[in-house]
Amino acid sequence: MNAAAETRRAVDALPLDTINVADPRLYQEDTWPPYFARLRREAPVHYSAESDYGPYWSVTKLKDIVHVDQPEQVNRAIRDFLHG
Repeated sequence: MNAAAETRRAVDALPLDTINVADPRLYQEDTWPPYFARLRREAPVHYSAESDYGPYWSVTKLKDIVHVDQPEQVNRAIRDFLHG
């Protein structure tokens, strides 16, 4: 098995809540693609509770990015999240 396939298998075995695409090592080692591929497949809008930069949301599909990039959509999403 080649290194890329091994990396993908390792990424697929991780619990989703441990994926942190803000980790600089993913880019330094050029191992980021399988992380984003998995998020696009299983959690296109993904919350990372812990990172060196604090909690954050990853939006990994273009259609979703365009949707949340609209000011009213962002405001509504924030209100919905905060108020359940």
